[in-house]
Amino acid sequence: MSWCDTYPCDPSSQESPVRLSRLTALFAVVALGLTGCGGSDSEESSSGSGGGDGFPRTVEHAMGKTEIKAKPKRVVALDTSYVDATFQSAFTMSSPSNPFQDENGNIQVEPGDRLPGIPKHRIKAGADYDVLPNWTVGGTLVYVSTQFYRGDESNQNPPLPSYQVLNLHTAWRFYKQSELFLSVDNVFDRRYSTYGIFSDPTGVGAPGIPPDANSNDPGVDNRFQNPAAPRSVFGGIRIKF
Repeated sequence: MSWCDTYPCDPSSQESPVRLSRLTALFAVVALGLTGCGGSDSEESSSGSGGGDGFPRTVEHAMGKTEIKAKPKRVVALDTSYVDATFQSAFTMSSPSNPFQDENGNIQVEPGDRLPGIPKHRIKAGADYDVLPNWTVGGTLVYVSTQFYRGDESNQNPPLPSYQVLNLHTAWRFYKQSELFLSVDNVFDRRYSTYGIFSDPTGVGAPGIPPDANSNDPGVDNRFQNPAAPRSVFGGIRIKF
């Protein structure tokens, strides 16, 4: 059972990601086609005759099929989504850890309130560049907009902040289908959270919570967050069969 089976959602909001995914696919294919011109004539000739680099290659997408004849020297990609998921009917629901609960522990959801845990915008931009025929460097930049905490379906509390993350990677192909790779995720070591929920932190010995405190007492923070990973470095050898 989905969330929309339980609470009424905006049906029009489910169409936007489909339209955007088609535009994104078209952009990616155009970008690959244009960047494919970065290869030399000799590269195109050998690849077109069935070379060992996997080209020519046919990409299937929402708009049809596109053939990429040679391995592109430069690749630029953009992936974006817009999800305006909102409630379309008013209703009352239980949320005893929400600071704006009424005397019965309920909150009032109104039409137009956004579904929690669903960012409206997600954008991912990436680029790869062949510095040398066997050495590639690249990176991706990810942006995710704000989202409301689960338990705040009424949108009365400040949302979870947006975040931006930069990831870098490089690879050196030293023998046919074998390569050394190195990647750095969250390059600037940003501190951010990917999900939030209202819950009761009392009675479990949580740090900073008085042992005799109750939920929503002064000094009790009912917000729980899922922290993202700090800066991470990965490296190794990748062999393709």
